Amino acid sequence: MESRKHSRVTCNLRAGCFWDDVFTFDEIVNVSEGGAFLQTVRPSQPKEKVSLRIFFPRVKEPFDVNGEVVWSTRKPARKKSFSMQGIGIRFSFLEEELKNRLRQFIDSED
Repeated sequence: MESRKHSRVTCNLRAGCFWDDVFTFDEIVNVSEGGAFLQTVRPSQPKEKVSLRIFFPRVKEPFDVNGEVVWSTRKPARKKSFSMQGIGIRFSFLEEELKNRLRQFIDSED
C-alpha cells in the first residue's frame, strides 16, 4: 500500500463545490496539503475536475482551490452500520500563500 505524502487531519469543513454542470454544498471530513475527502452524494468519476470554496472556522476569506477526483466510494449504508459516501480529491497547484494557510489549519487541528 502506498503511503501518503502529506499528513491528514480529521475536520468538519463546509465546502461549496463547483462541477461542470452543478453546484453542491458538501462537507470535507479530512484534509491534507495534497487533498481532501469530500463527503457528498453526487456521483463522480476519477479524473473529473472540481473547484472548491472551503470555509475555515475563524477565517474571513474562504480558501479557493481546484482539484481532481482520484477515487470515489458509493457503498450503500446498511442498517446499524455507518458508511460514508464521498470522493477523494487531489488538489491542483496551490499558491504559496494558500499552501501556508492550509498548513496553519492542519497544524492547529493536529
